[in-house]
Amino acid sequence: MKKFFVRHCYSLFAAILITGMSISFHACQKTSVTSQAHHDHQAYHVIHNMPAPVYIAPDQIHTLKNIDEKRKAFIANFLPLIQSANTGILNQRQMLDEIRDYVDSKGGLNTQYLTSLNTLLNYYRLSAVDTAHVSDQKFIAKNIDDLELMVDIIPVKLVMAQAIIESGWGTSRFSGEINNYFGVHCYSRGCGVKPGSDSDANFEVKRYPGKLDAIKDYLHILNTGHAYGKLRLLRAEARSKGQEPDPFVLAESLGSYSEKGNTYIDLIKNIMQNYIPENTAALLQGN
Repeated sequence: MKKFFVRHCYSLFAAILITGMSISFHACQKTSVTSQAHHDHQAYHVIHNMPAPVYIAPDQIHTLKNIDEKRKAFIANFLPLIQSANTGILNQRQMLDEIRDYVDSKGGLNTQYLTSLNTLLNYYRLSAVDTAHVSDQKFIAKNIDDLELMVDIIPVKLVMAQAIIESGWGTSRFSGEINNYFGVHCYSRGCGVKPGSDSDANFEVKRYPGKLDAIKDYLHILNTGHAYGKLRLLRAEARSKGQEPDPFVLAESLGSYSEKGNTYIDLIKNIMQNYIPENTAALLQGN
């Protein structure tokens, strides 16, 4: 089980929010924030045969509290990537619905749907369905129900807020050098880099090929990690009422992401309220 603690810039960022002071993130070992979001997004999605996400210009970012152009550029670059990662999860969820409909109509699974279901079960760290159960509707339905609790999006504002905290607005050493925007650790030699402050640590800060990979892994952690079971239940409760998951409600379940606990939850909410555009959904629709 991975352990997660807020990294690098937490105390400085909290001080800014609490006191209103203008403090530089000198402890974050700054890296530059580029404004070439459009080119980054297009290149990734052409290579991976995926539709490119909408482009958001930094001057479209308007927040309750003023932020500088570099921070606007960070948000503008990151929001479409979050949407893209969530879209991938929605496609998986659509596949689950397709499998459920097939089982309901045919009374079981064919080879194709068995393979698709087991691929998802494996990805979400659940046990596969063996061939002995391909006609056991009750057993298959239970597996699909278990998956649906995990196969769902994390609200864009919540993801954006945690990226801001964990990467110091994209200025931290680890976001710049190894695309780690969420403070994620790994435990096999060479999976990342040693934290500079603790050369004897039994973990490394995980390395990612790109930003989208980091976002996908973060979503996967929240969707599978034991520590975030409450988040998944709150999200499912909203779905059962025909509602979209509320990022402020889900944030209440993220105290274990950081050693700061409830203070970390308050910080997430503060950022979502004051530093992320209210019209995020419209921006991601190209409006």
